[in-house]
Amino acid sequence: MARWSKSEDEKVVELYKRLLAAERGRAPLDINQEILKTPGIDKTAKAIRNRLQNVSAILEEKGLPRVQNLAPWSNYANQTKDAVDASLPW
Repeated sequence: MARWSKSEDEKVVELYKRLLAAERGRAPLDINQEILKTPGIDKTAKAIRNRLQNVSAILEEKGLPRVQNLAPWSNYANQTKDAVDASLPW
């Protein structure tokens, strides 16, 4: 599988924001369904879920809320951290 593009990381962050907003609104979305409905990411569902877990790790390190069903996975790329940082505050 090819490297993650900046655009793909940005789309993952936007997906994460939707998931977090839904969870906070007490209407959590089905993560797997949302992954399937997100265009513009040419990766497997497992790879996208792992990237979402990277976002959880970044947010947790910053002391920010995260999606509860996406356990932090701290093996993330700087590009992913940059995408999260560029999108803050939420």
